[in-house]
Amino acid sequence: MGVLSWALDRFANATADPTIPAQDGASARSFMDLLRGVMAGSRALADDQGGAIVTAGTGNAYAVSTASGVTQLRAGLSLLIQIDRTNTDAATLNVDGTGPKPWRDGDGVDFANGALPPKRFVRVTWDASRNTWISDVLSLLAFDFAFRAWMASLPTAPDGLGPGKPWKQGDAVSGYALNITGTNT
Repeated sequence: MGVLSWALDRFANATADPTIPAQDGASARSFMDLLRGVMAGSRALADDQGGAIVTAGTGNAYAVSTASGVTQLRAGLSLLIQIDRTNTDAATLNVDGTGPKPWRDGDGVDFANGALPPKRFVRVTWDASRNTWISDVLSLLAFDFAFRAWMASLPTAPDGLGPGKPWKQGDAVSGYALNITGTNT
């Protein structure tokens, strides 16, 4: 149990997490232990939200283990994970042994083959109404495609462009540098 199991009702938190002694009538001696427990829980949440989680599993069945310890899927539960392999079909995600659930894009559609490339960081959010994990990775792919198309369309020299106009240096193999006339020419 951890931060993700804590309740919005403060009184329910007296026994929500056994690693944090927050019961009424507790000894003053347990106060520092309580603070250290809150610190450890906060660190676990920071890791889970900061990209420390890497997927495992096989094929298109992805699995992750959080530092916080997810025991129940609830609306709004969100994690930042790093993909360990490319998907080749529809994907599932199993968080802390809660069971494999469909993992889909922001529109609720199964990911296309290759939409989850390795080393990519992806935010996953539990959508209780659709009983699925949602990631809006397609918007990242669309942005990447649009940016590459825009860069390809830019001129390669600033001659005659006027002030404040973009142009590129380099090539598609070694990479491009984006320049703005009047600032770095």
